[in-house]
Amino acid sequence: MKRLKQSDVIIGVIALGLAIFVYIETLGFPKTVFTLGVPLASFFPRIVAGALGLISILLIISGIRAKPEVPQAIKWRGIVKVVVVMMLTAVYIILMPGIGFFILTPFLIVPVALIMGERDWKRIVGIVFLFMLMAYFVFFRFFGVMFPTRIFM
Repeated sequence: MKRLKQSDVIIGVIALGLAIFVYIETLGFPKTVFTLGVPLASFFPRIVAGALGLISILLIISGIRAKPEVPQAIKWRGIVKVVVVMMLTAVYIILMPGIGFFILTPFLIVPVALIMGERDWKRIVGIVFLFMLMAYFVFFRFFGVMFPTRIFM
């Protein structure tokens, strides 16, 4: 009998259950998805639930196909990186209302990219630029979500 990578299968099943739950919860939302070109409240949660469900199924399949790995010792350097990223995120959340999204976000993305091992500055600047453009057009222009912009007020 073929052994499977249990952690991937377990996480995949949990995530698939969450996706199904979120989708079922959106069934109580208004029946139409678009009104005069503006998406209603059910649109974004259904897209997220569908994407999560698809990724969960792929994770389950890869967990079934994967060969089990030998557990490795915990590397403290990795734990320190996680703690530093969590602290940076906490500071980001605290400062967000006073400074604003578009000014503060690059100051989170750059150190996180460096912590994750990225050293190519052209790539880091490109990631920041593309992320900011995507956030602006998808959330502000398409969904009409207002970003914190306190420093400009």
